[in-house]
Amino acid sequence: MSDNASTADSPSPSPSASPSFSFPPAAQPSIIRAFQKDAYYQSLFRSSLTDTARSVLGARFLSQHAENVSLLAGVAYWTLASGWGATQTLGEEYVNAIMVQSAQGRIASRRRRLAFVLILALAPHLLSRAYASLRRYAQRQAGFLAQQRERARLRAAALSSSSATQSQQQQRRSRREALYGFLARRLPALESLHASDGWLAYLGAAHLAIFYLGGRYYAVAQRIV
Repeated sequence: MSDNASTADSPSPSPSASPSFSFPPAAQPSIIRAFQKDAYYQSLFRSSLTDTARSVLGARFLSQHAENVSLLAGVAYWTLASGWGATQTLGEEYVNAIMVQSAQGRIASRRRRLAFVLILALAPHLLSRAYASLRRYAQRQAGFLAQQRERARLRAAALSSSSATQSQQQQRRSRREALYGFLARRLPALESLHASDGWLAYLGAAHLAIFYLGGRYYAVAQRIV
């Protein structure tokens, strides 16, 4: 369903379906209903996994690792429902749709479905972690270089001398400080990116607008794979 999909009047293909079959695109309402159904079942799976973690590992562990448990539930659901030998998720079965390759209109390969699962369920978390780490690193480096500059200024004032080598080092340090300072000032906090008025919200709204205006990709992961 990520590119095109079989419509409700088409028979549900089996895993051994001939690669010569070609499936027509699914209607936008069917794609939306499929994702809504998958979101519902994923919520049930996450709730069950949370209850199990609370019973087995305790409420304290769950409170400390709630984000990781939620991530594990999402990855596990999409892997079991879409990437582990299955050709349809529960949502796709509900609307009688299936993920196909847009160029040929044929059933997507297992590798393609696994790539879709990883991008859909895991990539947002990894990108958020990487962005937060980059922002913290830029802030630390900006502060460290500012301290170095101040120490160098005091040392030069005490010695009342400035060699050509020291001048070159100061110039390189100044460029690095300017770069890290710019990143530290301009990179917004991760929370503001996820806010309702953040850049991610605007990009998500633009993506949905393109879909509603005639696109085929309801999720960004579909557009990538």
